[in-house]
Amino acid sequence: MVAEGPGATLIPDRHRDGTNVACVPTDAGFRFAYGPGSFAAHRTEAARLGLVTRLVPDVRLGWDIDVPADLELPAPLALPSSVAALLQAAAPDGGAASDPPADDPAADPVEAR
Repeated sequence: MVAEGPGATLIPDRHRDGTNVACVPTDAGFRFAYGPGSFAAHRTEAARLGLVTRLVPDVRLGWDIDVPADLELPAPLALPSSVAALLQAAAPDGGAASDPPADDPAADPVEAR
């Protein structure tokens, strides 16, 4: 469980700059921040409201995609090969991306009507 008890629970991104998860009481009047520096802003906001703040670093929840290089997951975050194979096999096209044959009417949206 991410949040337990009263107060605020914050999960920072791996750089401790942004906040990937924030759990706060709905009636606290918490003002959320977005973008660079949001983690510090959320800690300040929780203190302003007198909320006990629980910080939960989490390697999976802390991983976010900001730049193309972030798409390369480190080994601890990669799916086990057995799960990846199941997902690929369950894809509608069996995991193989291909164009329809040229003589397939569905290949031409005008012909398909």
